[in-house]
Amino acid sequence: MPTGGGKSLTCELARPRGEFIADDIDQLPAICSDGVTKGVTFVISPLISLINDQSRHLCNLNIPAIAYTGDLSQADKNLAHEQLSKREPHTKVVYVTPEMMSMGGTIKHIMRDLHSRQRLARFVIDEAHCVSQVSTFLAIVLEPER
Repeated sequence: MPTGGGKSLTCELARPRGEFIADDIDQLPAICSDGVTKGVTFVISPLISLINDQSRHLCNLNIPAIAYTGDLSQADKNLAHEQLSKREPHTKVVYVTPEMMSMGGTIKHIMRDLHSRQRLARFVIDEAHCVSQVSTFLAIVLEPER
């Protein structure tokens, strides 16, 4: 499919049983809020422009989303950290680049904390070539601390 054809896994999250319905994206709030995978979804994408477009689109649909990229000011990062550290985070989707994940530190701590509190819903890797970049990081994040 061409760019902009709806291949993104963010759109796939909204498709019930693999069926395509043009307005499926409107079902995303229920998918992110209900069921056994409640919590924050992390979408890993290397494309900052796509991250910005998709997070803006979700926010326009009243789905709280954060674009966690190197473009964020420290003040905005601090706000994101504060939001994700809440007992019940309001944010449902966090878009993050593989580079931001590999920097570790705070985002790794936040993911580990969400996981331990059962508020880490899922990871979505939006570009197949990112799998090798993030698999080691995810194994470290989800491994119990020693």
